[in-house]
Amino acid sequence: ADFSEANFAEACLIGANLSEASLIGVNLSEACLVGANLSNANLDGADLSGANLTGANLTGATISRANLAGANVNGVSGLNR
Repeated sequence: ADFSEANFAEACLIGANLSEASLIGVNLSEACLVGANLSNANLDGADLSGANLTGANLTGATISRANLAGANVNGVSGLNR
């Protein structure tokens, strides 16, 4: 699915399956992505500032240029810090 440039600021996406989605430049600031599957998603340039990614799966995801400032990344799999 292509959600490029979409605005999901403050959205509740608990457990969402966004694997292989195109999320280029998407606004996910302050979003709740607890347990979300973002494996192999393209998050290039995405704004994840303040997002709750607890337990999310980012295995194989592209996160270059993504803003993770203040994001909760506890228990995230596939994230190279």
